[in-house]
Amino acid sequence: MQSLKELLANYHAYHQDHRNQMTHYFSIPAILLGSLILLSWITVSIATRWHITFAWIAIILTLIYYYRLQVKLALVMTVILVILTLIATWIGYPKPNTFNLIVFIILFFGGWITLFIGHSLEKSRPAFFSQLSQVLIAPLYLLIQGLEALHLTHYFDLENLIPTGKDEYESH
Repeated sequence: MQSLKELLANYHAYHQDHRNQMTHYFSIPAILLGSLILLSWITVSIATRWHITFAWIAIILTLIYYYRLQVKLALVMTVILVILTLIATWIGYPKPNTFNLIVFIILFFGGWITLFIGHSLEKSRPAFFSQLSQVLIAPLYLLIQGLEALHLTHYFDLENLIPTGKDEYESH
């Protein structure tokens, strides 16, 4: 398994253009919320009493991956992802209807369109085309950027985790 620093460096190499980065501030959360709405429509029943949606299963598996990468970031992502999953479940559960289908379409497809617009402005392909795990790194990358903007990286041992220059990772 690659280290968090390596994964972030790979992701960063595909996101140098400021316009592309700006589109990701909308597109990544929109795609994530849209995906969680979609996954909230699929449930597993346990002993016919308990029902768990695939959204919760996906979040649990994602958080296990995040905890293996870095515990402090995973704790913050736990709060964020639980809140997003609760919102998605509130919107989407128990089944598709006109309202939540429209919300899903706007968020999911609007997010992907915005993401691809950003990458066309940068004239680069999305990082997940070269490494599928980058789909899970995108939310972490946005979180780290938010923590940097708030000058909180020192609380999370993130100094020098994201490279600052394009020249460090020209091979991508």
